[in-house]
Amino acid sequence: MEGRDSTGEYPDQGSGPVRADAYSPTQLFFLLRMERLLRLSDQNATLLKPEEWESRLLQKAIYSTYCDCLALGMGREARDLLARRRTRLG
Repeated sequence: MEGRDSTGEYPDQGSGPVRADAYSPTQLFFLLRMERLLRLSDQNATLLKPEEWESRLLQKAIYSTYCDCLALGMGREARDLLARRRTRLG
């Protein structure tokens, strides 16, 4: 049961960064990629208009990485990252 702790539960991801020791290397790669892409999107929100190709490319990369997380059984963690982003943005 990759992605789960010794009790069979998912580690709490709601309040901090991704815990590296709770995931396989592949799972960690995609969670960290998603964190990075969300951070880049937030940092560039004021610089890029939504219709610019760079903004669209970034959103497609976030969606693709979200789908990768779903395929690896980490949908809850990916949704937590998106929820934290929405909370930060207001």
